[in-house]
Amino acid sequence: MAMAIMVVLGSILGGTFLGPTFFLSLVGGIAAILLMGMLYKIGKNHMSLIGISIFGAYTHTLATSLCVYYFLIRESSFFTLLPFFFSLALLTGILTGSIANTLTRQMQDIDFNFGKL
Repeated sequence: MAMAIMVVLGSILGGTFLGPTFFLSLVGGIAAILLMGMLYKIGKNHMSLIGISIFGAYTHTLATSLCVYYFLIRESSFFTLLPFFFSLALLTGILTGSIANTLTRQMQDIDFNFGKL
């Protein structure tokens, strides 16, 4: 839900509401949320939040790139940009996961109850 609100508000403020970038962001966000939710539920004991965030960033990048290719730019040379995009996804996944780890530890320190959300 928060992802959808962020995409809608970002596209309204950016002037791209219901444009191609809105749908690209929405598709990438949905794909990332689904994968991260599944990974968290299945493998939270085996994978850190940093790993889950990296997978989410990669999924968002891949889903968005595939949509760009299939719906906007039918050039295979577009995929030569993927290593650059995946490098950025790795950095943002590490950053997001590190922030999530820090916030989770701080909430546990103050005995924040996640079950009441």
